[in-house]
Amino acid sequence: MQSVEANTLIGDTKEVTVAVSLGIKSYDMINFIGQDEEKAVSKLESLGVTDISTEYEYTTEAELGKIISQQPTSGVKIDKNTKVIFVTSKGAEPEQVTVPDLTGKTESEAKSLITNSGFIFGQTYKKSSDTVDEGLVISQTLEKGTKVAKDSVLSIVVSTGKDESAEETSGTLENTDSSDTSSQTLTVSVPMGAEIADEITIDIVKITNGGAPETVFSGVKQKSELPFDVQISGEGNVEVQVYFDGALQWTENFEFPEGGN
Repeated sequence: MQSVEANTLIGDTKEVTVAVSLGIKSYDMINFIGQDEEKAVSKLESLGVTDISTEYEYTTEAELGKIISQQPTSGVKIDKNTKVIFVTSKGAEPEQVTVPDLTGKTESEAKSLITNSGFIFGQTYKKSSDTVDEGLVISQTLEKGTKVAKDSVLSIVVSTGKDESAEETSGTLENTDSSDTSSQTLTVSVPMGAEIADEITIDIVKITNGGAPETVFSGVKQKSELPFDVQISGEGNVEVQVYFDGALQWTENFEFPEGGN
């Protein structure tokens, strides 16, 4: 930039001011290896660098939250337009254990097997059953045979035997019109600040009016597939529990009109 336009005739003594650009300010990339990720990001942002992304890996070589590698490497010239990528430690990979089959066992047998298999016992829910004898496990909150993180919470549903009141009213006709059905949407996403693996097992359990838990969804999802929606139906108060790799992430409560499904 200059104080007089180009090609303008001026006198011999006319003073012209010229502004010379110094360009974008650059810096030598700092060696952030072994440093805390949050502090590294804060330092770069103070220099005007904002295009920063982080990937996470399990490792025993660095503490949780410490930077394992970086791009660009230390000493490379960077400026405010430089893209910086950090790889940060997720700590040691959790030990995986296999979910035991608890169905048909007594409550005490199931509790013992849960703790001996590397799980934390959650709670016992009661539910009537026409096919499972009283006192035996009908179902469980984690699918048998799947591998989940050690110390995950595992709960059971225990039979109270046949529902006598249901037998007495078995001849009563009920309105099964699907128009009575109501549903709401649960959006399953990565909780803010949470670090998850690229592939996780997701279990969604609902508890209607304080009764026995029912599995709404159970399956493996890629991290890239989140968020996704699950339809929740019920009547009265429905508590929904969301588990990632066997660990409870959050609960949500839904209210439905009485008489829904």
